[in-house]
Amino acid sequence: MNANGTGPRQALALGTSYVMGTFNDNFFKQAGLLLAVTTGNAAFQSQVTFLFALPFVLFSAWSGWLADRFAKKSLVIAAKTLELSAMLAGAWGMVMLDWHWLLAMTFCMGLSSTLFSPALNGSIPELFPAREVPRINALFKLGTTASILFGVFLAGISLDQTWIETALPFGRWLVAAIAVIVAAAGLGSALFIPARPGAGSRNPFPWSAVADSFRHLRDVRKDAPLTLAVWAEAFFYALSTLLLLEINNFGRAELGLSYTATSFLPVALMVGICAGSLVAARGTPESWRTLLAPSVLGIGLLLCLVPLIPHAPEGLRLPLLFPLYAAAGTCGGLYLIPITSFVQVRPAATDKGRILALDNCLSFCGILIAGQLYLPLSWIPASLGHLALGVLCLGVGAVFLLVVRRMDGPETADAAPGASGNASDAPSHEPEGPFRPSRPLRRALPVARALLSLRYRVRVEGLDAVHARDDGRPILFLPNHPALIDPALAYLALSDYFPRPLGDVHQISRPVIRTITGLLGTIPLPDLRRDGRMAENGVREAITRVANALRAGDNILLYPAGGLTRTGRERLGGNRGAHTLRVAVPEARIVLVRTDGLWGSSFGWASGKAPDSLRGLLAGAFLLLLNGLFFMPRREVRITLTEPELPAPAAGVRAFNEALEAFYNAEETPALAVPRHFLFGTAPRVMPPAAAATESASGAADAAPELRDAVLGILRDESGVEDIGDEMTLATDLGIDSLALVNVSMQLETLSGRSIERLENLQTVGDCILAAAGLLGGAEDAAEPPAAWFTSGEARPLSVPEGDTLVETAFRQALRAPSRIMLVDGATALTAREVIMRSLALAAFIRAESSGEERVGVMLPASAAAVLTWLAALIAGKTPVMGNWTTGPANFAHGLAATGVRRVFTSSRLLDRLAGQGFPVDEHAGVWVALEDAPKSLTLADKLGAFLRSRLLGLPGLGAALMPRRISVTAAILFTSGSEALPKAVPLTHANILANCRDIAEVLGITSHDRMLSMLPPFHSLGLTGNIALPLAFGLPAVYHANPTEGARLAALTRRWKPTVTVAPPTFLDGMLRKADPGDLCSLRLGFVGAEKCPDAVYAAFAEATDGGMLCEGYGVTECSPVVSVNRPERARPGTIGQPLPSVRVAVVEISEAVPRRVAQGETGMLLVSGPNVFGGYLNVEQDAQPFVTFEDRVWYRTGDLVSEDPDGCLTFRGRLKRFVKIGGEMVSLPQIESVLLEAFGRRGGGEDAEKEQTAEGPVLAVESGEDAAIVLFTTLGVTREQANAALRAARLSGLSSVARVRRLSAIPVLGTGKTDYRALRKLCKEGE
Repeated sequence: MNANGTGPRQALALGTSYVMGTFNDNFFKQAGLLLAVTTGNAAFQSQVTFLFALPFVLFSAWSGWLADRFAKKSLVIAAKTLELSAMLAGAWGMVMLDWHWLLAMTFCMGLSSTLFSPALNGSIPELFPAREVPRINALFKLGTTASILFGVFLAGISLDQTWIETALPFGRWLVAAIAVIVAAAGLGSALFIPARPGAGSRNPFPWSAVADSFRHLRDVRKDAPLTLAVWAEAFFYALSTLLLLEINNFGRAELGLSYTATSFLPVALMVGICAGSLVAARGTPESWRTLLAPSVLGIGLLLCLVPLIPHAPEGLRLPLLFPLYAAAGTCGGLYLIPITSFVQVRPAATDKGRILALDNCLSFCGILIAGQLYLPLSWIPASLGHLALGVLCLGVGAVFLLVVRRMDGPETADAAPGASGNASDAPSHEPEGPFRPSRPLRRALPVARALLSLRYRVRVEGLDAVHARDDGRPILFLPNHPALIDPALAYLALSDYFPRPLGDVHQISRPVIRTITGLLGTIPLPDLRRDGRMAENGVREAITRVANALRAGDNILLYPAGGLTRTGRERLGGNRGAHTLRVAVPEARIVLVRTDGLWGSSFGWASGKAPDSLRGLLAGAFLLLLNGLFFMPRREVRITLTEPELPAPAAGVRAFNEALEAFYNAEETPALAVPRHFLFGTAPRVMPPAAAATESASGAADAAPELRDAVLGILRDESGVEDIGDEMTLATDLGIDSLALVNVSMQLETLSGRSIERLENLQTVGDCILAAAGLLGGAEDAAEPPAAWFTSGEARPLSVPEGDTLVETAFRQALRAPSRIMLVDGATALTAREVIMRSLALAAFIRAESSGEERVGVMLPASAAAVLTWLAALIAGKTPVMGNWTTGPANFAHGLAATGVRRVFTSSRLLDRLAGQGFPVDEHAGVWVALEDAPKSLTLADKLGAFLRSRLLGLPGLGAALMPRRISVTAAILFTSGSEALPKAVPLTHANILANCRDIAEVLGITSHDRMLSMLPPFHSLGLTGNIALPLAFGLPAVYHANPTEGARLAALTRRWKPTVTVAPPTFLDGMLRKADPGDLCSLRLGFVGAEKCPDAVYAAFAEATDGGMLCEGYGVTECSPVVSVNRPERARPGTIGQPLPSVRVAVVEISEAVPRRVAQGETGMLLVSGPNVFGGYLNVEQDAQPFVTFEDRVWYRTGDLVSEDPDGCLTFRGRLKRFVKIGGEMVSLPQIESVLLEAFGRRGGGEDAEKEQTAEGPVLAVESGEDAAIVLFTTLGVTREQANAALRAARLSGLSSVARVRRLSAIPVLGTGKTDYRALRKLCKEGE
């Protein structure tokens, strides 16, 4: 007997009565729900939930009043009698499949449970002491959870049975019989419950029922903890209701499982809830304060993973679902048991019944609302329903965290205001005064220690000696770094000191880890090897913050190696972070920390594979569940601390680092693999060493001797080491740390002419030699394309869907085949649906970063990011202005000013590269917005909204309503090459570009088997239309490469991804043809070339390299979006620019006539263009200066180009009226160059045009170009080529504007009008070629 006089038999009777009822509720309800899903009666699920919950809402106040006034045993017997009656009625409905009888039974079962619940919950604190209540609740929950889920599981099995052949399905007979028998057994067990007199409450009878329940809520609000607990329990039951309904739908409708298999899914919840209940039973009724928020956050995270299951192989889906649901159930048990216990013991005896009734009322209001929410939730796939529930849990968990923290405020006097202990992003400002650990951190440490002890057996040595020397000075803890998990173990060992760790900004911004590091007050540290030069200032600022924190009295945990060891031994080389802090804060104590036993862990490099912290944590949680939590083999770990005598700071960083290495590497420890399951034993095994990579050293051996000598010279200057070998490491052997590596990379880029996008690729001397040769970092080329990249089946012509905007057209095309891979960029491959989702999410980022702006800049090379950013800018309601950095800083700055752009979306890697090439990035520091910041800037709502919207767009009716509408009329603003002094802004509308796309669809014959090789940047008109708009509108998969001058890389990309179509100027195409090996380009069948004349040699080389592929030369200008004419594949004529597009009209007119007049067929004249692809005029240019002319009752665009037209309508390009030359696909303005040179060497003032600038004898200089596109300076002055190019650089013109030759003339030829005779100069150019 216990202290209250209750024996085990009587307690068992109470539990049995409870278990029988919960089994019957769920067994019968699950059987009905499965039948409803099978018969298509979707409304039945929400109706059942509503009717079962309705009595709790209507009559909870009455049942609470009865429980406070009368003996609870009598109420239990009455409730069980009502249950038996309900089951008899339900049995008839089940056999006859009469939904009305089943619904009536459901209401009666709800009424029975309404009467039973306050009586049961009020009996527990009457029969058992308060300290035992959590344990009893846990045992009851264990039993009832098992009965609930066993009932759910047994329902499917029972319906599947066919033991006896009957007129009506035998399974329904079996369900009815079991339900009645169990109800009778439950009534019998109630007779053995111990009798206790009622509390005799004198509270008035609550005639208004529901209203009285909510009046009780008003009274309960005075008790804040009880209020939160009651609402938290209500949320739990609403969530569990929705989850169980979603599980049925997920198993049957989405995964196609049988009744039995579907009913087996909730068994995982049973296992988890049992485990969670057992753990929670060890606590007290007050434990809910600690467990509430972490539990619901855990549930949310796990539910967010469920949508990944349908993408797994069919045989793995059930094995993967089980641990997910089990883990969610564990969190549920930890959540519910403490709350239930607290609600039971908190109220006074005379109010207990009505408080428990209020708890029931709110809980079933939640269930009632959940039942109604399920109907709209059932419209989307159950996997997305799980995701929605997961996100809801994460949001609610955050609210609970804040409320509990506020409730605990008075208890946290030791937490200083403003301390960096809150669970948020890593702090961005130094706290005032020393760091103080928050209450949540103190509570989390025992939990973390208990969880880690399930896998690691940690022994700490030397901590007492460190404590003995405590004198109030701050401590700089310097550990080794064998595995990603060692910071957690080291921190727990040092938790008495609460040291603030430094964290890689990329790692600490990840989910879950972000919350943990926020609690720890982590100081973020950029990764120079990953982020490049743009992070250099961030590293220095972080070191300064650490020094300030030490001076303020904080203890710091810093890894001197700056990264994981890849060999098991620490090699610090020239890393100077720890030494810098030692010198900056000499009063700080230095404590070395060595962790042994982790080398071989999956969190380290011992296997040769890169570890991942988040995946490792998830895998560890899964393995714990497979091992039954407590039986997982444990890894032996030893943490040793020492405070040694170190070399004096004057000895330098080398001596300091060598002392640290000697301590870290004092013991040779092999890589040990500990079994992952107890069935495989517990003894660790020694792992074989991972194969060492030697590719860089062997590849570097083939480098040219002069290149090798240049690289070795750079490394000698930086390191001071004379004898350098290819296999030597930069950090360890040469002492080059990440800051010094920035300087090395800049010099290597100068040698190669190519950017080094990731400094982490530079590990050895051999890597540096490969980088200088332009051969480092081709991993993305080696990536094999997925099978889905190649389309099978019959080829069908591609068409452009209807749509008023490019966004609508692109979305409609994507929804035709949402799973088709559309964009490939290096190692990234995006499906059509992912393109929609990412562009929607990125639109939210652009909208937030450019609030109030009409136009935004986009400055990116050819890439998937360029496509997404352009599309996202349009979705955000902005006009994209395509920034061209290749025309020089002056023209770029003019473009920003002319369009009023104040925000330019770009890549930090591009800025890093441009800064290294001398582009004045810092001059526009306030303009740049790095796209790398988008993921961490987007809110959860932004990401979830983009995800859901990308799915709902495909639904008939609803999709049209969700299509982006507030889109700028202008699809993009591009720039001319600057045929005058400065480039003009060219606004192109959606209609302009779509007209071009539809015409191209009609004439080029693109099919569903085609794939595009895209290399042109989006600031190029052919790049925007041909490489971005055209693939999106066609649904044509495209593979991108950022640098069109890298012929070898383009050839390798073609070899791997096998594109069939490409769009490029002849210059870039020729570079690829020259670098390609035999067979590299055989997949190409069609090349569209333009922007400059295509040489005959390129035609021949393309046909040979592609086994007969066809080149179609065309003509276009930016103002025409850009294509005007193109050769048709079926009748291509090399040397011509083809026939006009179907919607385009052209006229060839007399040049010198004031009023245009058509020339005779075959004669040369100026080309006029009219059609829907022609733009509406330059931005901010007066109407009379616009390039339009009225002719034959139509407005035409004056191209300024000379063509002739043959009888078939085929055009041949004859020259240009405007004075610019095409170099590398870019238009270079000759008047602009001439103007700069005259300003520098020959101008006399007066503001005359450059072409009029002359001395008494005539002009002093002029600029022209010959057929080889070389820029020639003709001058009467003593100007050298070097002086001329220096003047052009000083004017910040592009390097493409450089003078190739200087010709000294006695006089510049002039016309009779005194103007420069450029025709004569062109003849001189030809003579000099």
